[in-house]
Amino acid sequence: MTFVGNKQTTSNPESIVNKQLLAYNNRDIDKFIETYSGQIKLYMFPNQLISKGHETMRKQYAPMFEKVSDLNAQIVNRMVLGNKVIDKEKVTYNGNTFYAIAIYEVKDGKISKVTFIQ
Repeated sequence: MTFVGNKQTTSNPESIVNKQLLAYNNRDIDKFIETYSGQIKLYMFPNQLISKGHETMRKQYAPMFEKVSDLNAQIVNRMVLGNKVIDKEKVTYNGNTFYAIAIYEVKDGKISKVTFIQ
């Protein structure tokens, strides 16, 4: 893991991303949604908007949390720069494994934007 600090950061963005990961792996939709700002935007790299706001996220993630018993994400590598946490993730889903990059941006103690690269 590589950690890069930025003096302009006033909160610990890694902490909220870790809470999000724990809720994801526990398939706890309420705790998962709590880690995101109400105006959360999810993108597929470079700029394809795939989700906006809590309700849309809940509709996308709740069925997966309910139905996919082996759902799990592990951090392979992490970088932290200012308010950004960049994770290389190993994800298990229905017996399949894939890797993805997630760039989390944290504002006021909540994840405000995520960009996925697959």
